[in-house]
Amino acid sequence: MTLDVPAKYLGREANALLAKLSPAEINALGTLPINATIAGNFTNPRVTTDLKAATTTLANRLAQQQKNKLVDKTKNEIGRIIDRNTKPGDTAKASSKEAVKNKAGDLLKGLLGKKK
Repeated sequence: MTLDVPAKYLGREANALLAKLSPAEINALGTLPINATIAGNFTNPRVTTDLKAATTTLANRLAQQQKNKLVDKTKNEIGRIIDRNTKPGDTAKASSKEAVKNKAGDLLKGLLGKKK
């Protein structure tokens, strides 16, 4: 059985990770699947959960969210630098601005997306 639980109910470790985020970022995470096993009989049921997998899923989602935020921030900063260094009549620089931003974003995604 799989239970969908909001991240804020996963315990101390999860709350320590979530404390660094804004409420909007926490809501964007949504719910996390927790595998639960129900065993035993009607008079003596046993319920076990796999919180380790849920915490790992939460950490991976947080890492991906932070990586995306960093890539977007870097793309915007590169765009600002290009804008600052572009003269009003310089069409060659203006036309390559988007290409440079996209290449920088791809480069960052490549660097941050590698497994260690």
